[in-house]
Amino acid sequence: RDVMARNGLTNDKEIKELAFYLASNATQRVTYNSLGKIVGIRHPETIKNYLEYIQQTYMIFQLLKYAPSVKTQMLSPKKVYFIDNAIISRMGFNVTDNNGVKLENAVFIELLRRGCDLFYHADKKKCDFVVREGVRITQAYQVTVKMDDEKTRKREIEGLQEAMEIYDLSEGYIITLNEKEELTVDGKTVHIIPAWEWMLK
Repeated sequence: RDVMARNGLTNDKEIKELAFYLASNATQRVTYNSLGKIVGIRHPETIKNYLEYIQQTYMIFQLLKYAPSVKTQMLSPKKVYFIDNAIISRMGFNVTDNNGVKLENAVFIELLRRGCDLFYHADKKKCDFVVREGVRITQAYQVTVKMDDEKTRKREIEGLQEAMEIYDLSEGYIITLNEKEELTVDGKTVHIIPAWEWMLK
C-alpha cells in the first residue's frame, strides 16, 4: 500500500509479482531486463522505478557490483536483499529452508547496520561482499552455511582469495553457520567464523 499510494500506481498485480519473485530469489543477481521478462513488463525503466519505489519503503536493498567505473556499476546486475528474513519466508516460494539465502541476507543486514559501504565482487570468481572505506576496498566476506564438501570449500576460498588479491587485502572472512577455522592461503589469512560469533564482535 505504501508503494502504490505514495507513487500513484494503479497496477498492484505487477508490484506483487515483482515482490514475490524477488522474495523467492533473494541474494541472487538480477537485471532490469530479466525481471521485466519474468513479470511481463516491457520497459526496463519501469522495473527500475518499481525497485526504487519498493526500496524507498526499506523492504529491499539493491547491492551493486564493485567497479572503478560508476557506469559499469549501474549497468551490471544487482543483488537484492530484504530488511528481514521473515519477509523472504512469508512472501517467497521456497521448497527448502533456504538457510544459505537467509544467512547471507542476515550478514548483509548486519554489515549495513554497521554502516558499511557495501558492494559485491565478480570477476573470474565471486565474493559476496566487499566493504569500501574512502577510495579503497578494506574488507571481503564470503557467506556459506557450511564448508563440509570439497566443491563448496574450493568455491568459497577461491572467491575470497581473488577478492583479497585484487584489492590487496591481507585477510578475509568466510561467515558460516557453526564452523570455525583459520587458514593461510598464499600468505593471506582466511578467518572462517560462525555468524553468531562474528555478529557479537
